[in-house]
Amino acid sequence: MRVAFTHLRALFLSVFVMVLPFACVLPAATTSTSDAPSNADGGDGANGTLAIGGTVTGLEGASVELVLNGGEKSTVNADGPFHFKGLLSPGAPYAVTVGTSPTMHACSIVNGSGTVAQADITNITVACPSTDTALTNLSLSPGVLAPTFASGTTMYTANAEVTSLVTGQPTGTLTATTRSPGATLALGVAKLISGKPTPLMLAVGMSSVNVAVTAADGKSKANYRVDVNGTRGAEEAYLKASNTIMAQAFGASVALSGDTLAVGVPGDASAASGVNGDPTGTAKPGSGAVFVFVRKGSAWTQQAYIKAQTSKAGFAFGQAVALEGDTLAVGVIHDTSNQTGSHADDSGANSASPDSGAVYVYVRTGTTWAPQAYIKASNTIDSASFGASIALSQDTLAVGAPLESCKSSGINGNQSNCGSFASGAAYVFTRSGATWTQEAYVKASNALGSQLFGGSVSLTKAGNTLAVGAAGESSNAKGINGAQADVSAMSAGAVYVFTRAGTWSQEAYVKASNTLANQRFGAAMSIVGDTLAVGAPGEASAALGIDGDQTNVSAVGAGAVYVFTRAVTVWSQQAYVKASNTLTNQGFGGSLALLGDNLAVGALGESSGATGIGGNQGDTSLMRAGAVYLFLRGGTAWSQTAYVKSSNTQADQDFGAALALSSDTLVVGAVKESSSAKGINGDQKKTDAPGAGATYVFR
Repeated sequence: MRVAFTHLRALFLSVFVMVLPFACVLPAATTSTSDAPSNADGGDGANGTLAIGGTVTGLEGASVELVLNGGEKSTVNADGPFHFKGLLSPGAPYAVTVGTSPTMHACSIVNGSGTVAQADITNITVACPSTDTALTNLSLSPGVLAPTFASGTTMYTANAEVTSLVTGQPTGTLTATTRSPGATLALGVAKLISGKPTPLMLAVGMSSVNVAVTAADGKSKANYRVDVNGTRGAEEAYLKASNTIMAQAFGASVALSGDTLAVGVPGDASAASGVNGDPTGTAKPGSGAVFVFVRKGSAWTQQAYIKAQTSKAGFAFGQAVALEGDTLAVGVIHDTSNQTGSHADDSGANSASPDSGAVYVYVRTGTTWAPQAYIKASNTIDSASFGASIALSQDTLAVGAPLESCKSSGINGNQSNCGSFASGAAYVFTRSGATWTQEAYVKASNALGSQLFGGSVSLTKAGNTLAVGAAGESSNAKGINGAQADVSAMSAGAVYVFTRAGTWSQEAYVKASNTLANQRFGAAMSIVGDTLAVGAPGEASAALGIDGDQTNVSAVGAGAVYVFTRAVTVWSQQAYVKASNTLTNQGFGGSLALLGDNLAVGALGESSGATGIGGNQGDTSLMRAGAVYLFLRGGTAWSQTAYVKSSNTQADQDFGAALALSSDTLVVGAVKESSSAKGINGDQKKTDAPGAGATYVFR
C-alpha cells in the first residue's frame, strides 16, 4: 500500500504541474531590443501565450525605450512595428510605458494598457514627434546674413538685391533648412519647402523676413527674423583685361548671350594670334582682342582670349562684337586685305586694301572657341570700315560699312560704281553648315555721300527684319516714310527698315519727330520684334523724361531716344525719351540696348559724380563720367526705373560707351576707365592706366 500511495502522489503532482501554465504568470524583468519592424514574431496561441506590441512613429532616426508592466524593456530604433519578447497569457493585464524618450522628442502612448484577450496585442501606438525647431541653414541669395548663421541665433540683418535692376521683378531667393525632417516652414502665409530656394518677395528699402518653424509635434514653434535692406539690383562684377595696359579700350564693345559675355578691346597690344595665345607684351599696338567671360551662379571667369589669326598692329580687332549662343562675330575695321567674300580663315589676307575691314566668326564647342570664317565685303574697297557694326541672329549676319563709297541705292545694286564717299552700305550673310555666303548688298534708298549708312545695324531674333542706321543722312523729313530728297538738315540722321521674304526689300524710312541738323538720329539703335529704339545723341531739346516738349532746343547735344512700334508693316512713334537730368552735351542715346519691354540708354557726356544705382543726378563735378538710364514699358507707356553709374566714377570714364541687355543682366562698357587692375573684381582705386577701360555687370 505504501508503494501505491507514492505513485498516486506522483500522479497528482504531474497533473498540478500541467495546470500551472494556465495560471497568470508575469515575466521576469528583462531587457530586449526591437531592431527592426519585421521582428514582431507574435505569441504562441497554441500554448496559450500572446505577444504584446504595436507601432512606433516619429523617431527620425532616434531610439525610444519602452517598458512592459514595469519590467521588460525594449529599445526601438526605427519607426514601424515593435513587440516585447516576453509573452502573456489570456486574462493577464499589460501596461506599456515610455522608459527613456529620445532627445527633443515628445512620446505619447495610445492603447498602452489593458487585459490580454485571446489574440496578440498589436494596437499599441507610440508617437514620438520631434520638438526640434532648429534650422541648419538660413540664407539669402544674393545677400549675406549678419551675424553669420548659427542654429541658435534667430535675429539677423542683411543687405540684399530684392528686385532685378533690369526688369524690376523679384529676383532674390530665401532658403531655410530644418534640422528635423518633420518640421514645417512658413513665410507669412506661404509654406516653404525645407532646403529649397524660394523667391524673395520684398520691396526696395527696409523690411523684415520672418520664417516660422513648427516642429513635428505641431506645438513647438520658433521664429527666425532677418531685417533686410532691399535694393533694386546691384553691381555683380567689375571686369578688366588680364593684361591691362593704357589706351586698351576694354569695353569698347560688349555682347551678351545667356551667361556668356564678349568684350571687345580694340586697343589690345599683344603679339598673340588666334585663341588663348600669350596676352603679355605690347609688340602690336592696337591689334585688338576679344575677351570671353562665362558666369556660373553670380561668379564670372574668363573663358577665352581671342585675337585675329593673322594679327597686325592697328587692326582694332574687337571694335564691334556680336554674340549668339556659341557663335561670336568680331568686327575689324582696319583689316587691310583686298580679298572678297567668305573664307575659312585669313591665311590669304594681304595688305593691298587699307582699312577695308573684315569680320571674323568663331564658334564654341564645349568650352573651346575656334575660328569658323573670315568674311570680307563683296566689293572690298579702301577705307570702307567693313565691320564697324555687326548683328548676329541665328544663321544670319549683318555687317555695316559706313565709309563704303559706291553710288547705288536699294538692294543688290551696282557695287562697282564708287566715288560717293561714306555713303555707306550694309551686307547680309547667311550660314549653311560652316559656310557663310553673302545674301544681300544693301544701300539707302536715297544714298548720298557722307550718310554713314551702316554705322549701326540690328537684326530681329528670326533674322528677317534688318534695321540700318545712317547718322549722317540729311533729309529734314519727320516721322515715317517722309520725303527723302530734301537735304537741308545735315547729319539729322535716319534709320531704314528692311524685311526678308525670300528676298530683301525696304519696309520703312524712319526719322525723328523733331528733325534738326546734327541730331545724328540712328547713331545707335536696336530692333527687337516689332519695336525699334533709335538714339540721337546730338538732339538738342531740354525736355526731361518721357514725351516732353521737343521744341525747346536749348540743350545742344543733350540727346534723345525715339521708340517706334510696328503693326503688321506700319510703323509709328510710341515714345520720345529723354534723360531725367538733361544737360547740354550729355550725348543721351549714343548707345542703347533693347530687350522686350526693357530699354537701356547710355549718355557718355553725363557728368554726375554719383556712384552705383540711384545716386545724386544733380551733381556735375565729373565731366564725361557717363551714365546709363533704364526704362520699362507697361502697356504702351514707358517710365524710367533706374539711374546707373559705375562703382568707381571718374571724369572722362565714358561709362555707357557700350551696352548689352539680357533678361536679368545689364552690361556696361566704360572705354576710358583708368584702373590698372586685372581680371575679375580687382582694385578699382588705381588710376594709373588711362584709357585702359573696364566693363561692369549689373543684375
